[in-house]
Amino acid sequence: MCIRDSSSTLPVDNQSFFYQGFGASAVLTELFDIQNDKVNFLKARVNYGTTGKDAGLYLLNSVFVGNPLIEDWPDIYDITLPFNNQSGFSRGNQIGNPDLKPELTTTLDVYKRQSLKGSLVICSTFPDFTLYL
Repeated sequence: MCIRDSSSTLPVDNQSFFYQGFGASAVLTELFDIQNDKVNFLKARVNYGTTGKDAGLYLLNSVFVGNPLIEDWPDIYDITLPFNNQSGFSRGNQIGNPDLKPELTTTLDVYKRQSLKGSLVICSTFPDFTLYL
């Protein structure tokens, strides 16, 4: 499955991003015609996927923040600034990034199911491998 998504919180050149996922499984005892007295069923499965995440609000540009002492007043429009030597706005503490790109996470999952003679079933999942691109 492939998905193309877009986000209004990313720059125009990076608003659209692509992520995909696919999986495959096979019953190896049937595929390779395995017949023996130890294993009567063997299945393997592999899944691979990429997940996209957009950015939060107001991360593209550096912004000004309002003075909390003045913002909470009921009628802020009647105030002329600076008021009692308090500025109305100040530079925010977060620097914007106009080239922000979506965050993509890639995962790989490997699974094996094995059934032995005598109805003993062994399932094992190998640890997830997560790569940050």
